Amino acid sequence: MCLAIYKPAGVGLPSDKKLRRAFRANPDGAGVAVCRKDGVWVRKGFMNVADWLRCVYETVREQDHALLHVRLATHGDKVPGLCHPFPVVPSYEQMRATKLDG
Repeated sequence: MCLAIYKPAGVGLPSDKKLRRAFRANPDGAGVAVCRKDGVWVRKGFMNVADWLRCVYETVREQDHALLHVRLATHGDKVPGLCHPFPVVPSYEQMRATKLDG
């Protein structure tokens, strides 16, 4: 089962140790969504912990609302496009995009 971690605005990220443990337990890909005043920024399809954490640490600020997601595949291939978060859109191609801004 996947794990979603919500980080409210004004709250720091979980510790590096906890994030690494989450990825180790759910190693089939990861993503991050950041909510700011100008919209939602999504990056997903990180298939190793180093790339995912680099993205998280470079983009999530304390004042942001953020959703971190690590995947344990129960259905579908273990590919970047099937990682969460998914946008609510009518096109599967758009849903599987690994970079979304809006």
